[in-house]
Amino acid sequence: MPSQQQYTVDPQVMGWLLLALREAMGDPVVRNAILQKEVGTPRGVEFGKTFEYGFTLKQLEDYLDALFRKRGVRYLLFTAQNLPDKRSRETHYQAYIVDYRRHHVWIMDPARTPSGKGIYHPFISNDIIIPFFTKHGWKAEFVPTTSACQRGLRDVFCQSWSLFLQIEFVKMLLTLGHTQALEIPSRKEVRNQLLVDFFQRALSVPAVCDQVTTSYQHLICTHRDLVAGVSSVQEKKAIRESFLQFSPCRLLMKMNVYDLD
Repeated sequence: MPSQQQYTVDPQVMGWLLLALREAMGDPVVRNAILQKEVGTPRGVEFGKTFEYGFTLKQLEDYLDALFRKRGVRYLLFTAQNLPDKRSRETHYQAYIVDYRRHHVWIMDPARTPSGKGIYHPFISNDIIIPFFTKHGWKAEFVPTTSACQRGLRDVFCQSWSLFLQIEFVKMLLTLGHTQALEIPSRKEVRNQLLVDFFQRALSVPAVCDQVTTSYQHLICTHRDLVAGVSSVQEKKAIRESFLQFSPCRLLMKMNVYDLD
């Protein structure tokens, strides 16, 4: 386990910061702002919707239907998380690139290993997205990686890894014109450094930093776990105020790979 000296921020504070960051990275506006920063605005590339918590199956199916009526688009990027059901409560994010010229849909599952298995399951892809496109004669294919991004249950950054993979793969499509496996390090520390670097680039985007700050402040002001076991109203208030004194983006810009453990 990392020593206290290896952490850049108090681990308890960092825990709330990372929770706020995860919430922000699932936000549709944030994701598209990051896509624009990382990919730019190439002609024919459209940044689509993110189907996060609370969407219905009909909303997703209507959106997929509408994709076939688009004109003048080369690649369309969108994201969907698993719909919680009786089988699983995994809200696992998966990202997609719709390739209109090839009639091909590329699927990014951050938990997928080279053998096709993973610690989380791409239910929304297997049950909804793939059958929908294959029914229309399109090919749907998972993007290959040299290693899974998420290899342990403590890695709950599927919303962030899925976006990272989507960015890297669309860059490949735009620059190489062909595809190959995305290089993901098998060593945990090196893999986490990719994620830290990605987060810190994203935090330089004002819309991202603003949403992280909003999420952090809301969590600190409302989450019961922060003051669990504290009975005094005054003490609860003091604890919340002590956490609110921090600047979330400034602290997150200091994080390192050990802060993700």
